[in-house]
This record gives sequence, structure tokens and C-alpha cells, in this order.
Amino acid sequence: MTAPATPSFGAVFAEQLRVVGLKLRPELLAAALALGFVTVLFLRAGRFIAAEPETDGLIVLAAFFFSFAVWRGERLFGDGRFWMLPVDRVRHALIRVAAGWAWLMGVGAVTVLWLVMLALVTGGMLAGEETGVLIAASGPQRPLPEGLPTLPPLIQPWQWLAPFGGATALYLLGSAFALGLRHPLRWTVGLFMGLVAFMALVPANVVTDLIQAGAGGPLSLETALTGTRGGHDNETGMVAATFDALLEGSTDLGRWALATLAWVAMGSVALAAAAWRHRER
Repeated sequence: MTAPATPSFGAVFAEQLRVVGLKLRPELLAAALALGFVTVLFLRAGRFIAAEPETDGLIVLAAFFFSFAVWRGERLFGDGRFWMLPVDRVRHALIRVAAGWAWLMGVGAVTVLWLVMLALVTGGMLAGEETGVLIAASGPQRPLPEGLPTLPPLIQPWQWLAPFGGATALYLLGSAFALGLRHPLRWTVGLFMGLVAFMALVPANVVTDLIQAGAGGPLSLETALTGTRGGHDNETGMVAATFDALLEGSTDLGRWALATLAWVAMGSVALAAAAWRHRER
């Protein structure tokens, strides 16, 4: 009698890719309907579609909670069905995370291509105003708000990668929550409300400066998500100002690459710790 061979990585990944796709069907269908509905509204209004990297904010904001959907219905603490397959538990969990990431990147790519196609069809541009002001494609033109530049900013080709890097970082962090905590949604809401209350009630100190730098500094999540220079000179604290001084002279591409690497690394460490909780004992 010999034990059956352990499934290969490719076989496990293919199976998890299929399982995750079936699990995500309601979310994917809802996203497709929402995208179609918004598209119809824009086309009926006769407006330009200005596709830009920051337009993909919905992908980025959904990436954190996308990971919750990947693990929906799984009993992770205890003898759940997911742990009964002949695969090392930590390895199996990370493969499921990789399968969910593949679906996330696929959804992001389809959305970006759809927005670009709409921009070309409607006569819009592949770079739009950060303020989100829409200009009618036909009929009388409404006056633009005072101080708004008439020409859109130039979007560098590499900035189209920014939402994917930012979404990857948030997906890894969300996966760490979903995999490592018994009640991830409660923890998410609690931590968010706690941070907001802390920033509002506690006087400025190193901790508040660190939180502020993480949200809008030069190596912040904002920089990783948008590919733009995060933070404002009159709003950042000492921590962000220190990072800004260290990175003086660096290009926007360099700052985005460092910010993305930092946030992906943090997400990877958190995910590794969460997966390690489920190791074989």
C-alpha cells in the first residue's frame, strides 16, 4: 500500500481558480451590471469618457473586500472542509489567495480596457481632470469652475499600472484579515473607527504623524494607488516630511515604485503571519 501522490502546485492552483470563480459569480455579475448601467447613463447623456488611472478607484477600493469574498463560506478555524484536502495547510491557503488575486487582476484589466474603449468611442481622452468634471460632448458648453485648467494633465504610461499595484497591496492586507481573524469584518470596522477617533481626539504626535504619512505622505497608500505624488506640503507631519526630504529629487515613478513595494511587502508579511496560524500541528 502506497499513499497517493500529493497534488502538484499547478493542479491545486487550477482547482482553486475554478472554485474561486464559481464563488465570485454573484460579485462578478453585480460588477458587470453596475459597469453596464453606468456606461448607458454616460452614453445617453452624450458625454465624453475621460479614462485615467485614478478612474480605476472602484477596483482599488473593492480589492480589500474582494479578499473577503474569496474566503466567504469557508470555516477556517477548526476542522473546515478546506483543510481536509491532501495539501499542506499554509501552502493551500496561499494558493487560494493567489487564485483570488488572478481573478482580481483579470477584473481590473477588463475594466481598464472597457474605460479606454469608451473613451475612444465617445471621443474622449485617455487622461482627464482629477476633479472629475465632465464636459458635454454636444450642445452648449457649461462654463468650467474658476481655476480649473482647460487641458487635462498628461498621464504617463506607467501610471496605468498604479491601480494594479495598489489593488494588490490592499488585496494582500484584506486576505490577511480574512485568513487570520475569526471576525474580519468586525475587526475592519473597529480598526477604521478607532483610527478615525484617534486622529480626531488625540493631539499630534509621532503616532498620528505616522498614520498621516501612511495615508497621504510620499510613500503613502495614496501614492501606491494613484501613481501621483502623495501628500501636501501644508498637511503632512514630521514623518512624511522626513520621507519627503529623503526622496527629494526622485521621480514620480521612483516614488510610486517604492511606495508600492513597501505596501506589498507589508501585505505579504501580514498574509504570511495569518497563514502561519493555520499551519499543520
